[in-house]
Amino acid sequence: MSFNLSQQNLERVRELVAQHNVEALTREVSELHPADIAEVLDRLDLDEARYIYDLLEAEEAGEALMHLPDDRRDELLGTLSGREIAEDVIGQLDTDDAADVIAELPDEVREEVLANIEDSALKSELTELLTYDENTAGGLMAKELVKVNVNASMLQCVRELRTHAGDIEHVYMINVVDEHGKFVGTISMKDLLTRSLRTPVREVYDPDAISLRADTDAEEVSRIMERYDLPVVPVVDDRGRLVGRITIDDVVDVIREEETEDAQKMGGMEALEYSYSNSSLWDMVKARAGWLVI
Repeated sequence: MSFNLSQQNLERVRELVAQHNVEALTREVSELHPADIAEVLDRLDLDEARYIYDLLEAEEAGEALMHLPDDRRDELLGTLSGREIAEDVIGQLDTDDAADVIAELPDEVREEVLANIEDSALKSELTELLTYDENTAGGLMAKELVKVNVNASMLQCVRELRTHAGDIEHVYMINVVDEHGKFVGTISMKDLLTRSLRTPVREVYDPDAISLRADTDAEEVSRIMERYDLPVVPVVDDRGRLVGRITIDDVVDVIREEETEDAQKMGGMEALEYSYSNSSLWDMVKARAGWLVI
């Protein structure tokens, strides 16, 4: 069922916040999708949004945070300490989202957040992700994935899937690596369900599966995933070692930005170079003259 935030509903939420009516507010938001909660948070004053944010379950709060517009997310994060972000936010997010959040923080807060992440493995993964340019495959990828050695059996695939089921929201395939961690192919979920568990992985995996290097430009990533209709693509380093995966939802923003840029260029406005602040009215008219005439 779709959610519609009317002005009347918004005023009711504001009134409940003013009354500090925790029970009623919890009822109001408990059944909402995180995207809908984000809409509520975005429409409220910052103090009101923070009050509701504090009432949310940790996982729910993290998901709602990622649905917020960048400016409101930055404002809300600005009300939290580095320790609070590390303990209450980062652990609830996929590694790609967590890295994005940390990257947007002021330098001193970023250092405080990393210093307060107690999970050493998570801290190492995030530190690695922060080294990649945000406009590359490495900047888009998440570290959560399922992988199995090429010398294993399909039974081991099932075991690995069960082990990581709680960490990965959507599993599209099993990644296959050699003894050096190099990506060699994938196993589809269909093959996992239809093959005998005693079957060796090397008899099942697809050696022609597409993978992308971590330094691949983000726009190229989106084009490849669109062209070949890929819901997920493995990411490898310069030695071919599996380092992460990119799902289609990770490139949605890139695709939207490309479409917006193309539309602006068609209208005579360069998305990256055009600026009202340094262009005269005559320059703007000339740039769009053709489309204005049409």
